[in-house]
Amino acid sequence: MHPFVKILIVVNLLFAVGFWAYTAAALETTTNYKQQHADEQTRAAAAEQALQDELSAARADLQQARDSRSAADQRANEEQARAERLERDFAAAQRENGELNDSFRQISNTLGDLNTTLASITEAKDRAVADQRSAEQAREQAIATQRSAEEAQRKAQQALASAEMRLGDLEGEIATATSTLSDRDAELATLVQVTGVNRSSIVSQPQIDGAVVAVNTQMDPGLVVLNRGEAHGVTVGTTFDIYAGNLYKGKVRVVNVLGDKASAQIVQKGSAPIAQGDRASTRL
Repeated sequence: MHPFVKILIVVNLLFAVGFWAYTAAALETTTNYKQQHADEQTRAAAAEQALQDELSAARADLQQARDSRSAADQRANEEQARAERLERDFAAAQRENGELNDSFRQISNTLGDLNTTLASITEAKDRAVADQRSAEQAREQAIATQRSAEEAQRKAQQALASAEMRLGDLEGEIATATSTLSDRDAELATLVQVTGVNRSSIVSQPQIDGAVVAVNTQMDPGLVVLNRGEAHGVTVGTTFDIYAGNLYKGKVRVVNVLGDKASAQIVQKGSAPIAQGDRASTRL
């Protein structure tokens, strides 16, 4: 056989051995990769399970914390209610203590022979009360401050409500007064137009007090005679309100003036007829 052929056969054999070795190594590597992938999946599943367990534990801790907070809130409410009961009991004890003090003072005034003994008891009681007050001073100050704030708020609310109510009343009074003033202005304008009296003399009439000396109701609306005239400042157009005691009988307006007398026309009737002897005044 030719040497070259031998060499070629040897090379082929070596190539076949190398390919077989490479194939075996690649297969082993693939098998190793599969095993590593399976191991990684196992570790990932274990890690996920561990995270799920931690999440469940955290949720349980959160629910427990919420339950603890709810219980704490309930305990706080109970303590608040207990504090309020204690405050009411303390107020009742203070009232009883005040009643006991009143009784004690009455006994002291009645039993004069026991003044020395009672004075000693009073001093001991005062010392005990002073000690008690010293212990409760901070609490009382807080309660007093709270009550003062509540009282101030209540007074402010009452003042606001009263002011709003008063404002409504004043608005109503203003509306009524405006309507009445408009009516009076119309009446006054009519009076000035009919009688020709100076309007300023009616509005600024002085204080004049007198009495009815005669009444004539035979003519409508009726006339009265007053015992006040020009000498007392009465002028035509002066108005007098007529009354007897607290009974208002109406209003008259002067139409004729003499020195010490004046005749007036009835312009407004009251709750009773005007009679001789009734009082008359320009201003009630």
